[in-house]
Amino acid sequence: LLIVGIVVSVVSLAIQELFVPFANDKAAYVRQQAIEHVSPASSNLQAVTPLPGGGKQITIAGGLDVATQTLLGVTVIRYDAAQKPVDFVVADRARYVAPT
Repeated sequence: LLIVGIVVSVVSLAIQELFVPFANDKAAYVRQQAIEHVSPASSNLQAVTPLPGGGKQITIAGGLDVATQTLLGVTVIRYDAAQKPVDFVVADRARYVAPT
């Protein structure tokens, strides 16, 4: 019985050391591929930004291209302090560039 226990322990250790790292690497690879190839239309991105003087800007995007950090299917509506639309911009792609 002791010999059977030792054999089972050695086999379990071999499986743990040989197959578990391989499985973990494959799981990480699959996860990364899923993140990189997710459909850009699978999410709905919205942001409301208050503007100086009481207005606001609403930005709506249909998706995000992760590789280029670009918003897809973008609509931007800017409202004045009286909540009346001032600007209405529609674009297929948009990228934020911080002011310098």
